[in-house]
Amino acid sequence: MRRGVERFAIVCFLASLLVATVLTGCEPETSATPARGTTSIDVAAVAPTPTFAPTQTPQPTPTPTLNDRFAALAAALELPEPPARIECFDVSHTDGEATVASCVVFGPEGPVKSDYRRFNVRDVAPGDDYAAMRQALARRFASSGGDGRDEGGAGEAAPLPDLLLIDGGRGQLGRALDVLEELALTGVETAAVAKGPGRKPGFESVYRPGRASPPDLREDSPALHFIQSIRDEAHRFAITGHRSRRARRRRTSTLEALPGIGPVLRQRLLTEFGGLPGVRRAGVEDLARVRGVSPRLAREVYERLREEE
Repeated sequence: MRRGVERFAIVCFLASLLVATVLTGCEPETSATPARGTTSIDVAAVAPTPTFAPTQTPQPTPTPTLNDRFAALAAALELPEPPARIECFDVSHTDGEATVASCVVFGPEGPVKSDYRRFNVRDVAPGDDYAAMRQALARRFASSGGDGRDEGGAGEAAPLPDLLLIDGGRGQLGRALDVLEELALTGVETAAVAKGPGRKPGFESVYRPGRASPPDLREDSPALHFIQSIRDEAHRFAITGHRSRRARRRRTSTLEALPGIGPVLRQRLLTEFGGLPGVRRAGVEDLARVRGVSPRLAREVYERLREEE
């Protein structure tokens, strides 16, 4: 009987401890000396207080800032200091047709689009990228600061870049160095970025004058990513200008070749019929109704356009 009472007392004591722990969130104070008639109990062993390890939140890798990219570029190319102005040139054409060279500019704040330039390349052999690049660079840096006055130019001399990037390999880099030397321009760092095998991003080679081999830039290198973004912007700007120039030439080249059709009359025909396709669909009488087009000229235009179909 006595043993049963003791067990009942122990159960009641443990229950009171658990209730106190739940209600207060902490361990209750216990008397160092158990009550008479009870057995001493190690409460910590019976009901240990649970502990929880703090949750560790994984921290994302910080994205490099623009200043970080300029610094990484300077380190990778072994420049004396991060460049304040970068100019990148590219050439675009379709089988030598309507060749356009582009120049995009980057500064500490990012792209400087007000300084972007396009150059309509003229009088070079179709598909000669070296000659096209040389012409664009010479026009940009003429008069020791560059006129840059071509399609979209503001007409004011632009400052020299701290870094001149060329889309191409050692050959294109050589053309850039030739132009700078001929114009006696100094203080311009140069580099050329060549596409890797299969034109796959991340495998580009960056050539610098006086270096036997390009620097080893990892695929995840911030410097390489920065060079790729600048090169891609130059390519975008060049191909946009090329496509626009090609479209204009294809709209008017057929009429330009026709005898008796000058610039004014050609523009009048294109306006009257909404472009070259409309002129092609027009009949002899429709053409003759345009001011300045005689019935004989209308017949010649009609027959020549039919021959080309």
